[in-house]
Amino acid sequence: MIHLRAVFIALYALLLLLAGQLAYASVAIEDLAKGSPTTLGTALGSKTYVKVTARRLTGARLVWVNLELLRERGVPIPPEGLTPQLEQAILKAFAFGIPGKDEPESAFGPEEKIFFADRYGGSGVGDNFGSGRAASSGEIQIKGIGKTPLVANQGDDHSNGFAPLEEAVREAIWGEINRDLPHGSNRVIAVIDRGTTTRLPNGTHQCNTLIVRENAVRPAHFLANFNTRGRYGKSDPARLNQNAKLLEEALPVPAQYKGDSRKTRISAGLFEFATRVAQQYAAAFARMFYHGATSPSNIELSGKFLDFGTQTALPGYPRLRIIDNEAPSGSIAEVRKELITGFLRNLKADMPPDVARTLPTGKEFAAHFDTAYAEARTNEFSLLAGAPPELAQLLAPTLSAQNLAKVLEEVAVHGAKQVKGRYQVPEQLNTYDLGAILNSLAAAKTNDRKSLSQALETEFPQKSNPELHELLLTSYQNYMAKLYALGWNSGFETASLKALIRANTKTRNARHPELYRWKMMDLNFELIHEYEITHDPSAIRASIDRRARTGEPRCNRAHVEQLLTQ
Repeated sequence: MIHLRAVFIALYALLLLLAGQLAYASVAIEDLAKGSPTTLGTALGSKTYVKVTARRLTGARLVWVNLELLRERGVPIPPEGLTPQLEQAILKAFAFGIPGKDEPESAFGPEEKIFFADRYGGSGVGDNFGSGRAASSGEIQIKGIGKTPLVANQGDDHSNGFAPLEEAVREAIWGEINRDLPHGSNRVIAVIDRGTTTRLPNGTHQCNTLIVRENAVRPAHFLANFNTRGRYGKSDPARLNQNAKLLEEALPVPAQYKGDSRKTRISAGLFEFATRVAQQYAAAFARMFYHGATSPSNIELSGKFLDFGTQTALPGYPRLRIIDNEAPSGSIAEVRKELITGFLRNLKADMPPDVARTLPTGKEFAAHFDTAYAEARTNEFSLLAGAPPELAQLLAPTLSAQNLAKVLEEVAVHGAKQVKGRYQVPEQLNTYDLGAILNSLAAAKTNDRKSLSQALETEFPQKSNPELHELLLTSYQNYMAKLYALGWNSGFETASLKALIRANTKTRNARHPELYRWKMMDLNFELIHEYEITHDPSAIRASIDRRARTGEPRCNRAHVEQLLTQ
């Protein structure tokens, strides 16, 4: 019986894999960047885009490529992986740039290609009119393509149009790590060295890079731009009117609303967006991730995380911030203000009256978000206790799950220190180590009170905080009792379920210092220094691939299969 179940699971996984491979017809890699953006006319109007002319880069080198993503997109990959022929095809498809100041003419060939820079508004864009260093074609967007006409900020690091290689490495890593969030991530397809460098004001230089990533639709695309100067300011109302007509198509409207009225579909899509934002941020917080920048232009309308320059893994649950004027990790206030109440308020003000009248009220929209976040937080923190996801989901509405999640969060953030995370920070930033506590509880021989109490003697002794200690013991014991009963009724043997809980607890609470922003940047600069000397990207490629897999797998289907075959 056990072996038959294992065979069934293996066959099911194979069918899913084949279905994924058949989802896309076989395409040539240049097809991904062919023509106007696929979002043009389907999610965004023509006035959102400004045509820019880029030229073929003669000295471009491929630093890294996401072979897995290319396979998913239907691009045939040779059995041996990245071959010289495939590398040349990637460069042929993507290696274009807008000539920048101080770049030599020899860096560019005569071949030209039209790309489309996207206009958007809302907070977080400064004086710019939209993408100042990115432009799209087909299914992709190239960040670091060069200075576009949408640049107005002359003093920040985006104004020269370039993307440094160090930023590109972090974008590639986090694009893959964030796939594990409930609604995924915008992913990088390739990192390409432009073949040029730029001297910075501090006297150092950077390797200019193309970050080829998935094209995205942002909430900011539907908001007014505060910069009213020039022709882009004057034409902003026309841009908004066009996009208003496509809002229904751009929003993540659940399938069950197909055929309903436009008003119903737009409201349903907005509520779904709020739900996804809640689930994304609750998951990131519980898993000790911090995005670090909150604005309508730093997330996709689908809920996917986007732009990872400020993202970091955390050593626990501190009140850490990367940007001074952003809320610290653990605070949902900034997310609620910018992506929920602020987004809806600005949408009502910026959309034409006929669309504005279809939108929900601010009160009900905020209430929906608060409820969704509370539910997501309960689910995510109870998952830290090691429950299989399918069982945790069934228990999530129960009082035992809600009590456990509340206590676990209280333990996690107890004594949280405020710290800036741009540079090295201490490892111990909370009173207690939640992961160590949960691993100790998972290792207890039984779920009785005495065994659980003994398991906590080292990591969370009763005398350190008697009231919180008691709450933790009670909530954990009650939750586990319900989990084992539910597991038994669902076909899990007690010993197998206990082993799975231990394994899940260990992986879900693991800290990943290699993903701390300050450590990641230090390693990246070392790798880049070596690359600039040797022009050999193999060390960078291997490092990106290794770190992009950090923490896998969180749901641990492999553990289930292993237990079933024992």
